[in-house]
Amino acid sequence: VLKKVIEQHKRFEKQGKNIKLAVNFSGRSFSDETIFEDIKALLSQPEVNHEQIIFEITETAAVSNFSSAQILIEKIKALGCSLALDDFGVGFSSFYYLKYLPVEYVKIDGSFIKQLDSNYEDKVFVKALTDVSQALGKKTIAEFVENEAILSILKEFGIDYAQGYHIGKPANID
Repeated sequence: VLKKVIEQHKRFEKQGKNIKLAVNFSGRSFSDETIFEDIKALLSQPEVNHEQIIFEITETAAVSNFSSAQILIEKIKALGCSLALDDFGVGFSSFYYLKYLPVEYVKIDGSFIKQLDSNYEDKVFVKALTDVSQALGKKTIAEFVENEAILSILKEFGIDYAQGYHIGKPANID
């Protein structure tokens, strides 16, 4: 998958497009002792701008193999890539791990966003996640933004980025 991402990234670079691409890590990636060497080899190709590649790790995967996740994240950061903590908020120790995982982005799980315009508890939770994440110097991303009302609330909360059908539907790159 990373090979495909790098190939697409190089096409964007040749076209002069300044587009960041994200690739998800599976939980098993952290137990694969050769994964970093594979990543490093793919990123060492000419025309690869490491700052345009974001690796996403789910909160659950990071928590289940915390020490391995920390080590791999530090190595990837040293290459100049960014990392995002995906599905944030569904784990049981979110704030603790947010403090210790050196990621640049926090993707707030869509289960808290879908009904943000009609659910008071979701508003409280998303606002708290946003405030804590940003206080720790991390950019926030809201998943599943499906309408203008939700986007408006997210803007009010100071969310940095949004994903969802209201923003744009998946489309072919070509």
